[in-house]
Amino acid sequence: MKNLYKLIISKKYFFLMVLSFSNFEIAFSQETVIWNNATVNNVAINGSTPSGVFVTASTSGINGNYNFQLANNATFFQGRGPFPLLATAAADDVIFNFSQPVIITNFILTDVNTSGNGGAGSWNDSFTIFNAGFTNSIPNNANVSPGGVQLVQGINNVFQASFQCSNSIDNFEIHFQLINGNTTTAWLNYRIDLIALPIINPICLNSSFNLNDIEIGNNIEGTWNPAIVDTSVPGDFVYTFTPNAGQSINCNVPVTITVLPANDPNCCQSQITLISPNHDMSNATVPVSLIHREASDWITASNVIGIGNSVFQNGVVYHAGNYVDLVDGFDAVNDSQFVAYIEGCSADYMYKNQNLNVKETSKNGLKNDIHAPSKGFYIVPNPSSDSVEIIGLANLDSIEILSFEGRKVYEKKVDDADKVQIDISSYRNGAYIVIVTDETGQQYSQKLIKN
Repeated sequence: MKNLYKLIISKKYFFLMVLSFSNFEIAFSQETVIWNNATVNNVAINGSTPSGVFVTASTSGINGNYNFQLANNATFFQGRGPFPLLATAAADDVIFNFSQPVIITNFILTDVNTSGNGGAGSWNDSFTIFNAGFTNSIPNNANVSPGGVQLVQGINNVFQASFQCSNSIDNFEIHFQLINGNTTTAWLNYRIDLIALPIINPICLNSSFNLNDIEIGNNIEGTWNPAIVDTSVPGDFVYTFTPNAGQSINCNVPVTITVLPANDPNCCQSQITLISPNHDMSNATVPVSLIHREASDWITASNVIGIGNSVFQNGVVYHAGNYVDLVDGFDAVNDSQFVAYIEGCSADYMYKNQNLNVKETSKNGLKNDIHAPSKGFYIVPNPSSDSVEIIGLANLDSIEILSFEGRKVYEKKVDDADKVQIDISSYRNGAYIVIVTDETGQQYSQKLIKN
């Protein structure tokens, strides 16, 4: 039956729960990969950056037809194909793998010798680059484009090339072209400078996130597009940082931010409003996130809780840090399972019965946890360590104080006074429920904190 009562479970002290990720900084800068000794048989080489990005360069050929070794400087490694040169022994492709998404800001290839022992122009070390998506390249003595290098036999004896600003990637490949009788030996020195893209924890719907808290490089200045994170819509969204001109990093940096949907169990909103029929449910409703609702401040409900399964205490649970307000239109029908209580964002949905022994409302099947609006009196101070004063908006008839386990620790009949002083210094620290009946017979309740 609907519209039978109005219920507010409330508390009169407040606390702040920070639900946004605004007070932090995420810094990510350009780093150079430091290479380690090659693995057994020189078929791969490993490297890492100071921030912990791990990199592997390995051959894609089934015969390991490409050899890796450290160069003189650990920021470079050297790779070469078969030697002595065989007419059909082209170098295998090289694959780079990264332990997390990165942007390669600078990929340098140097010291390619195309002359060979057989004389100038005896082999050709042309190659293409797959999956990197470089946007810029700087050639030196070679035909270089962002997609690779095309040499001219007998002319490009030594070259250097720099490839800049890749896509967000976790792998890419160098594919040696099988030209000039498959004579691709590819003597190259490699160096990789990169930015490790940050992994941003998902944020909650309608929370806040400040893009300026993400520090790019070493005090690199630039602009974000879009400039403000929109958290009003759930999903995955990319925000791109563009450095201002003339700085050490000139690559655009994309950052993916995930906004979680409403009712996500990892989020706790400040206020929730539940209306009928959109939020009508029973304890058999799926997903479970629809029947277990929590808020840091206030839940207002005018929906209907229906009959679901008969599993004991497998109920619909609402709890909030300050108020659970069951307004006109709310109903928990006979034989339904529903409980509401004061508790902040805890991700705990136990079917709690506080056993407050207040007036029962058998018409709607709810026998406990039913309170009139707690606006009939004040507790001053609250919290308190020694004594409190109960001040009624009307003359008081009686006062009870219960522990949260339902044990009565105080009871007093009041002779038409509007305030009463109570010594609580001997009470154990914790939460208590104060129940006041005024001269009209109206009953009110509030939470009292002893500290």
